[in-house]
Amino acid sequence: MRKASDILLIIGAVFCILGAIGCLIATIVLFVMASPEYTQYIIDGIKAGTVHSDIPGTPEEIAAIVQASLRIAAIACIFALLFQVAAAVLSFVAKAKATTGLYIASLVLGVLAGNILTLLGSIFGLVGVNEQQQQQP
Repeated sequence: MRKASDILLIIGAVFCILGAIGCLIATIVLFVMASPEYTQYIIDGIKAGTVHSDIPGTPEEIAAIVQASLRIAAIACIFALLFQVAAAVLSFVAKAKATTGLYIASLVLGVLAGNILTLLGSIFGLVGVNEQQQQQP
């Protein structure tokens, strides 16, 4: 179980790093699109019919709502980025030290980061630590 846990934690950490890079890119793009410089582009799109909305109001009001939504999504991406980075770091630490507390912390961050491989690696690590403790007299 320990070997499977180590492999899954390494692969999970790599996917967390890739996810963190994706979250960073998404955060930058969303904040740029929510900047005041893009307000006119959204208004022009609403007037031209390329941006569709069921929100009642003037194009300026709709653009303000769209940009507020983009800011909220960017903030959510920042939190996802933090969870991804923390899960990656903790996966490497849990693999190296192999203690119950680190596996539990890695399991929680694996769930928060949405990484099934880190989750499974942590569970296998907990099983491996439990087997190791039962074998010792």
